[in-house]
Amino acid sequence: AVFLWVQQPLNVTTPTVERQFRVAMSGEPVPDRFQYIDTALDPFGPEAYHVFAVPVGELHLTGNGHERASDEMLGGAGWQGRYVS
Repeated sequence: AVFLWVQQPLNVTTPTVERQFRVAMSGEPVPDRFQYIDTALDPFGPEAYHVFAVPVGELHLTGNGHERASDEMLGGAGWQGRYVS
């Protein structure tokens, strides 16, 4: 699992921004339009997970947050489905 830490201001008048992220294992193709954020290393194995911001308006999941995004939604890039919450 990859956990993201997000800074949120305590001032309630600060406007909120909804963002969506995608995690790709090393070697998985990623659309060029996704913005690279950072890499998380697995301390127990030789895996690296790369976090990308999905462009605003490109991917919108609704419901309880446990839907799977399809390859078609992600530009047919061969993504592996992962549940996120």
